[in-house]
Amino acid sequence: MGARPEKIAPGIAARAAASRSLTRPAPYRAQPPSFEDQEAMMTIQQHIDELQAELSWNDDPAEIRQIETELQAALAELERQRQED
Repeated sequence: MGARPEKIAPGIAARAAASRSLTRPAPYRAQPPSFEDQEAMMTIQQHIDELQAELSWNDDPAEIRQIETELQAALAELERQRQED
């Protein structure tokens, strides 16, 4: 003869309720950043590093101009983010 579920559940619920404070609200816990947010936070510096690496070995003038343009935009974005902080 096992214990009946209706006898177990109220005890568990009572212990869970007793462990929480009734006078203070639970502390606010922000959602952890999503994968996309984490990726966006790291991307600027990584993108700059990758662009600089591409410039070091690339010998195609058209690609070099494109990479330099992207690099300048990424550096400007990094500077903007640093000024916000």
